Amino acid sequence: AFRELFELWRLDYRASENPVACEFAEGQGLRCLQNKGARRSLEFLDRPAILQLRNGKGERHYAVLSGLQDNRATIELPSGRRVVTFSSLEPYWFGEFTVLWEAPAHALGDASGNEQDNARVSEQIWMGSRMMELANRYAESRQEENRVNRMAIEEQVRWYQRQRGLAVDGIAGAMTIIQMNNDLDSAVPRLTSAKMVN
Repeated sequence: AFRELFELWRLDYRASENPVACEFAEGQGLRCLQNKGARRSLEFLDRPAILQLRNGKGERHYAVLSGLQDNRATIELPSGRRVVTFSSLEPYWFGEFTVLWEAPAHALGDASGNEQDNARVSEQIWMGSRMMELANRYAESRQEENRVNRMAIEEQVRWYQRQRGLAVDGIAGAMTIIQMNNDLDSAVPRLTSAKMVN
């Protein structure tokens, strides 16, 4: 299923050359998020997802959910694309899924010493510029926007998390960065805004 998921990101993945898909993802500037949730979780993340499905015998199978609109689900299988009802998948899906997300450049690689300091500075610059854009978009007034722009980064992250209904912890983890990318980047594969096949 990872081959189909990477194809949606326009990447050529070969399991024979890269047996650990999430390591391959990191080499491409992406990260894997393995999670458990409901349909609402998938819609919130708004990324194509590998769904783990179980048949009546408990055997696992995988399908890539590449589009979701109302009850119509587009799935990518090794045999090709299919459009099915989401409700037809639900008896076999117990909420387990994997999505890819784009990690900021400062979060990639292993840094030590001065490199670690440089990564922290890069993170501050990246986060600060993103927060300025988000404050411009979501602040209810110019005064609020100015107030948010003067906050420390951790407080800006908390403000954004409150605005978007995320867990408010001040940490820009996977869920927060995915939502930031949803709000600011249109070039990543989407689940709910994907064109549905007839």
